[in-house]
Amino acid sequence: MAETRTQTLPMSYLEKISAGHSLFSSDDRAQSLSQARVASTPAKDIEEWRKNNPDAFPWNNIESATDATRFETSINVRNGLTQDALVATANDRELFTSMLQVEADNFDSKFLHYHRALTAQPICLRIPANTTGVVIDLSHRHFGSGLAAPTTLIVVERGAEAIVFDRWHTDSKDSPIIGRTEIVVKQGARLHYVHDEHAPADSAIYRTGRIQVERDGYLNWCAFTTGGAWHVAKFRMDLIGVNTECHLSGLFSGIGKARAEHRTHQHHGTPNGFSNLLFKTILAGEAHSIYQGIITVPQIAQKTDAYQTCRNLMLDPGTHADAIPKLEIIADDVKCSHGASIGTLNKEQLFYLQTRGLTYREAMTAIGMGFGEQVIQNVPEVLEDVRQSWRERVAQAVGRASGH
Repeated sequence: MAETRTQTLPMSYLEKISAGHSLFSSDDRAQSLSQARVASTPAKDIEEWRKNNPDAFPWNNIESATDATRFETSINVRNGLTQDALVATANDRELFTSMLQVEADNFDSKFLHYHRALTAQPICLRIPANTTGVVIDLSHRHFGSGLAAPTTLIVVERGAEAIVFDRWHTDSKDSPIIGRTEIVVKQGARLHYVHDEHAPADSAIYRTGRIQVERDGYLNWCAFTTGGAWHVAKFRMDLIGVNTECHLSGLFSGIGKARAEHRTHQHHGTPNGFSNLLFKTILAGEAHSIYQGIITVPQIAQKTDAYQTCRNLMLDPGTHADAIPKLEIIADDVKCSHGASIGTLNKEQLFYLQTRGLTYREAMTAIGMGFGEQVIQNVPEVLEDVRQSWRERVAQAVGRASGH
């Protein structure tokens, strides 16, 4: 069990972050804080933690907030309804509070109780039924010491359609991140959710994302990260209605000693569901990627189509990648597959591009950019500025590689 400071945060800080329309009172937070302090870190013999050390998370920095610590959230509606029509009201409090429940048997409960205690300004959105054309930018920013605990909760009501871009930002390596995203896509609704992390290279990040998609619902989730000194991201897709469709694509662009671990779970609970996961990494310097993915198809989920692909491009000899895909299939009338590859720059492609006038460095950049573009193209066209930002960050990573 990690050693944790137990008397750092005064009640006044809990009162500060409970002001306004917070989901939790200061007493609720104090209870969660007490639970977090006594909870154990995940045991090292738990299979999904065998590649990472939870005790290495900077637990002693979590309760280091001061009077100078501040946080900002913003909602910018690019298109569609007004902000007032989208933001959840006090009548929705019970619904959104329940989305942050911590199950008693969850072996990550220490992370989740700390998050529940210290999340300052959760963004709670409810897209009204049959609303279309909604495009929203969200931003979570944390300044100073102490835990950054961004929270995004979204309910897309029946028949609605929306595009959401969500950026999480912290400016200090002494501010670890524990973040949660919870999404419910109701019957016949459609959501494109694009997520981006901005944190110092030596930061520590733990985040979870959970999606429930009901009958005839559609979800497209795209994520980008540059990793950190310690990084774990967990994504779970629950297809709980027939004829659901889910896409999850992620890109890790790592340089230096950056590390990122991604764990995904595609869980099909009903017939005629489709899920497709694509995860790519571009690694330079001594960057390290870990991917663990599971597809679960019980007997009831006949006629399931589920795919899982992990591709890793190693630009330098000091990089490392682990890919651990897994299938758990009981149903017998399904189409399911998984694949993983770990490779270096293709010498024939490099040679071909150089014969067309590109320098070695330009050819390497072109290959790296093309490798990441498959994920970037999954970002909706209306977010072209986000696409371009991701391209620039991929180019920076390739530019830092020796290419040998």
